Amino acid sequence: MNNEFPVIKNMFSAYLNQDFDLEFGSADEAIFIFSSHADDISKKRALDELDVLLTVGLDEEQLRSIIFDGLGCCYFYPAEWSDGAAWLRHVSSLLKK
Repeated sequence: MNNEFPVIKNMFSAYLNQDFDLEFGSADEAIFIFSSHADDISKKRALDELDVLLTVGLDEEQLRSIIFDGLGCCYFYPAEWSDGAAWLRHVSSLLKK
């Protein structure tokens, strides 16, 4: 399933890497920087990929596994968000700004 998400894999692994807080200050800022560097097609694909993750009916454990293991995200969203779906909806809203 992870090969279905090349754009968000790039966004999460490159911008929310192990040093994202040192490089960008926060996860939101990392997403904003990705958005400022990405062209409109890449942003649309990222939004489409996020939408798929949100609509396929994954439980929290599955979603967490995909986000951390499959997509290479190092931001530990459970420390700030109730669940992965809430955080992914937030990421989507940031990309739309």
